[in-house]
Amino acid sequence: MTGQRVERTITIGEQRERVWRALIDADLLGRWLRAEVELDPRPGGPARFRPDHGPSRTGRVAAVNVGRRLVLDWWPDGFEGAATRVELTLEDDDAGTRLSVVESGFQAPLDAVAHDLGWAMAVADAPVALAGMRVGVGTRV
Repeated sequence: MTGQRVERTITIGEQRERVWRALIDADLLGRWLRAEVELDPRPGGPARFRPDHGPSRTGRVAAVNVGRRLVLDWWPDGFEGAATRVELTLEDDDAGTRLSVVESGFQAPLDAVAHDLGWAMAVADAPVALAGMRVGVGTRV
């Protein structure tokens, strides 16, 4: 975590296309983040996250670079003025795919600390969650 910005990176032993699919498919993303997710992965598309624990968040897709980058602005329900930006970036790596998560725009340092802990757990869970997901017929993510 740097200042009012959270940064986490992990290399996942999967092809970038498979990891991308898990980021844009609401069911797969929900399994990874342990949340009920609604997501229209197009610029301007709505997003909704209802985690197993913690407050629900509403958002919208700010930008998409297909196969490489998904950017969301999201906020706690009822507090659009407290929006933060989440950038999920994928890069090819010799060991698979490097997933980088950057969340910025926090208004309070304690919010950044809480989200840093949340992303630390989510990033650590990513390889196991992705290994167990199915995409299409016989295709593993």
